[in-house]
Amino acid sequence: TEQIEQDQDYELNQRLISVVDSLTVNCYKHICLALFEKHKILFSLQVALRVQLSMDLITRPELDFFMRESNPFPLPEILSYARYEYIRYNKPIGGVPESETSADKSLLVCPAEWLQERWDYLVRLGEMLSDTVLGNLHKRIADQLNEWKQWYDEEQPEIVPIPEPNTTEFHRVLIVRCLRPDRVYASVCHYVTSVLGYQMVDTFLIDYEEVMELTACSVPVLFILQPGCDPEQDLRKLALNHNTTLTSLPMCQGQEQAASSLIKFSALEGHWVLLSNIHLVPSFTRHLESIITTALNDASLSHKSSYSGVDEFCKGNSRCV
Repeated sequence: TEQIEQDQDYELNQRLISVVDSLTVNCYKHICLALFEKHKILFSLQVALRVQLSMDLITRPELDFFMRESNPFPLPEILSYARYEYIRYNKPIGGVPESETSADKSLLVCPAEWLQERWDYLVRLGEMLSDTVLGNLHKRIADQLNEWKQWYDEEQPEIVPIPEPNTTEFHRVLIVRCLRPDRVYASVCHYVTSVLGYQMVDTFLIDYEEVMELTACSVPVLFILQPGCDPEQDLRKLALNHNTTLTSLPMCQGQEQAASSLIKFSALEGHWVLLSNIHLVPSFTRHLESIITTALNDASLSHKSSYSGVDEFCKGNSRCV
C-alpha cells in the first residue's frame, strides 16, 4: 500500500510538472506574438528570474547587481566615504589605521594586465555580494590568475566550467557580465535554458492558423513589421485554405473612404481585408474600431465575415495596440 501511494504521489508530481511546463511554454508563445525578436529573450529572462526568486535560488542583491550596476568603482555605501577618498585619490584621513587603508587600497590594484579594464567591476561584485559565495571573488581570482586567464580566453566562456566552486548558473551570468560583457547575451540564453528549457529561447515561426483561432470578425490583427517583411502572401494562402478572398489596400492620404467602403463590403460578403502602410493615416486608425463595428452591425451576422489584418512598418516608438 505504501509503495502504491508513493507511485501515485510520483505520478501526480510528474503530472503537475508537465502542466506547469506546458502552461509556461504556451504563455511564452502567446506573449511573443506581440514582441519583437530582440525583446523575446528579455521576457524569458524575466520569467526565469521570477521563478528563481520565488524559490529563493537567487537573492535580491544579486539581481540588483545584474540589473542596475553600471558604476565599476566602489562607492561610499561599500566603503566609508573617507576611506574611499583615500583609496581612490590618496587623500589622507584621520582616525583610520594605516594598516586598514593599505589593505583596502590593495583591493584596487589590478594583478594582471588582461584584467585592467574589468578589475573594478570584479571588486564591486566581491564587495557588494560579500555575503554570498561570490564574496571576495576578486581576491581569489588574483590568487588563481592562470586558471582564470584560461577561462577568460575561451570563445564561449558561458558554457565552460569556471574556476570557482559552488556557483550557480546565475552567478556565472554575473561573472560573465564583469569579465566578458561581449558574452552576456549568450550567457543569459544559457541561464534561461537551464531554468526553463530550450523552448524559452528558441525562435519559432508564427503559425497563422493559431493566430486565426485567436481572432474574430470584430477583432482585427495588427502586424508590426520590420522593414522588408510582408505577410501578404502567407495571409492569401490562409484565406485560400478558409475558402475566402483577401483584398489588399495600400493606405495613404485620401484612401480613408475607400478603406471604409472595402471593410463594409467585406463584412457583407465574408471576405478579408488587409490594410497596409496604415501608419501613414493615423487619423483613420482612431476611427477604425467604430468603422468595423458599424460594418458588422449592418452586415448579416450569418456571414462568416472577418477583418483579417492591419500591418504597420516598425517605428522606433511604435507599439502593438
